[in-house]
Amino acid sequence: MRVFIIYLAALTALALPGTASAIQWPGELSGRIVDALTRTPLGAVEVLVEPGAWRTSTDASGDFRLRGLEPGSYRVSLSRLGYGRTYRDVEVQNGGVVRVTVELTPIALELVGITATVVAAGGVVLSRAAIVASGARTAGDALRGVPGIVIQERTRGGAQSVSVRGANPDAVLVLLDGVPLNDPITGEADLSTVPARSLTSVTVLPGALSARFGPRAAAGVILLESSGDSDPWHVSVWAGSLGQLGLGVGGGRALWNGRWVGRVEGRGLDGGFGFTIPPEAGGGDAYRSNADLVTWSASTGWSGSLWHGDLSVIAGLETLERGLPGRSFAASPDARQDLGRTRVSVGWSGGNLEGGSWSVRSFATRQTTRFQDSDPPFGFPYDDRTVLGAFGASAEGEIPGVGVLESISGGVDVDVQRVESDALSSDAPPRRTDLGLRASGTWSPPAGAWSVSTSIRGHWVGRTDRWHASHEIALNVPLGRLYLRVAHRSAFSPPTLGDQFFREGVGVEPNPDLQAERVPSEIAARVSWAGEVGVATVRGSAEAYRGDMKGMIVWLPDFRFVWSPRNTDVLRSGGEALLEAEFAGLTVGGSFSLTRITYDRPESDDVQVAYRPRYGATVSAAWQRGPWSFRLASRWTGARFPVPAPLNELDGFWATEVDVGRRWLFGGWSAESHLKIERLFNVTDALIFAYPDPGRTLRVEFRVGPGF
Repeated sequence: MRVFIIYLAALTALALPGTASAIQWPGELSGRIVDALTRTPLGAVEVLVEPGAWRTSTDASGDFRLRGLEPGSYRVSLSRLGYGRTYRDVEVQNGGVVRVTVELTPIALELVGITATVVAAGGVVLSRAAIVASGARTAGDALRGVPGIVIQERTRGGAQSVSVRGANPDAVLVLLDGVPLNDPITGEADLSTVPARSLTSVTVLPGALSARFGPRAAAGVILLESSGDSDPWHVSVWAGSLGQLGLGVGGGRALWNGRWVGRVEGRGLDGGFGFTIPPEAGGGDAYRSNADLVTWSASTGWSGSLWHGDLSVIAGLETLERGLPGRSFAASPDARQDLGRTRVSVGWSGGNLEGGSWSVRSFATRQTTRFQDSDPPFGFPYDDRTVLGAFGASAEGEIPGVGVLESISGGVDVDVQRVESDALSSDAPPRRTDLGLRASGTWSPPAGAWSVSTSIRGHWVGRTDRWHASHEIALNVPLGRLYLRVAHRSAFSPPTLGDQFFREGVGVEPNPDLQAERVPSEIAARVSWAGEVGVATVRGSAEAYRGDMKGMIVWLPDFRFVWSPRNTDVLRSGGEALLEAEFAGLTVGGSFSLTRITYDRPESDDVQVAYRPRYGATVSAAWQRGPWSFRLASRWTGARFPVPAPLNELDGFWATEVDVGRRWLFGGWSAESHLKIERLFNVTDALIFAYPDPGRTLRVEFRVGPGF
């Protein structure tokens, strides 16, 4: 009878208005932590939940669970050796279960010339701290020290295209906050249009990666991120040689359930200098004119929690005007380029109670470029305007697997591109619609630490009206502080509009019959290690690869000596090694890259493809004590051929830069000054023949902010 009375009283209490809401039932927080690049589950991740100092760690499958949390708001802190600390705000409901999926991104050492940390996916990551420490002005400058990368620049302040492991720049996909930067005419991305200080991270993934990222990823992918936390409010000004002037303002603050950031930067230079024309081009002295630059960029973004997930919205604007001075022996005093670009991207990711995770992303961009020259040294005057409008959207999902199948994921993406250009012939298609379908899985034995990840993609390229298939399969083996990854993959890069449909000129013809560049079989093996050696913290990696390219697009003359793009098979193999050590405030490092990319033809001349250095290296050191900092880096560019034959070999050269800085504190404010000298020993060699370099230049920068 007593039990019945107690039970009846409880039911009565629950039925009374306001009483049920007062009863508090503990909630539960669970989740999975994965590598941001490989989606591989991460074990031994420390999970700290505040308030209350709840603490646990993930198991070998990357999962964690905390029970008995009172309803309310919590901040989850996640940390693991080799990864940046990540925070996530969650709301535990009364008696509910909250599940989150969080991606951890590797961190980087702040080292000039290297500024890179090895990641499991076979690439490197440049953190914001490393980018700022390098003193880079553009995204291209920040990438110069990464092994296996060559930045092609024809003048200071000029366009910067990127070649990865000897491939063409149009085979490297570059994404800025998910928005493709590859030009629709050339297929190349101009990294000089992206200010380095606007970036929070840069991820470089070399290799045939179409299975993960689609077309243009035949040689690699570069991910530029400007969202996320930034420095406190700050103002930067700088001035230097060649008429350099610049101003930057940026910062961020908490807003609603997240954080807002904004940045504005403007810079310019006159770019003029005297130089000597090489004897092979006629000799003599000349002055580099029409090399000026004025560029402005602005970006803003918000990221935070929304609908039980994470939402980010980013918008940006870039404008640019510069001269195109041309070759040393054939100057272009009137050639100019104008560029204007607006972009916006939106992304959301979250999880559900069944342990799955979902994400949707979209972007839109409009870009206008204009190239003009009223009196070119060769050919006819031109005034070409190109307008690009592009939109893209993607949706991805991942669910837990069964047994040895740890997880299953899939996705669909669509990209629509419309191009109007005076530089193209009338039969060039104005619109292209691409469709991609991807399926992936991760396999791992129940008691094993190793895993196998697989991915396959089918991609419909609208302009060629055909499907392309690509794949990737990788074995990931963590061995204590050692990590081994072996991958086999394929990729493709479609021909560009410019190669197929550019307007004919004197001595040049387009080639509408070009086929896609293909990497049918690439194998790569990477080993990385991090640990303590005596009193030093040491990180290192080494990777070897072989991935021949079928149908690489190169410019060659025919029997009439008319130049045109052709599909040519090339043999490609090589490797990279990276080593960094830090002790007693001193950081030293070095890297070496070997890129063997030769024409696959009957004669065994072993000639590198034009302007692809076979060897590259960097050495660097950074030291900081009290308010003073000192950084020194030197980069070796190996010998290269200017033509597709063993003729006129250009000697290799070293380029050394030094940076001296000092910091002052004034209450809650901080100020920094830096003196940076490039080409310290006045080396004037350049990557490409007949595009001179001014040699030694210097820049002075001042930066002020509230305790950054």
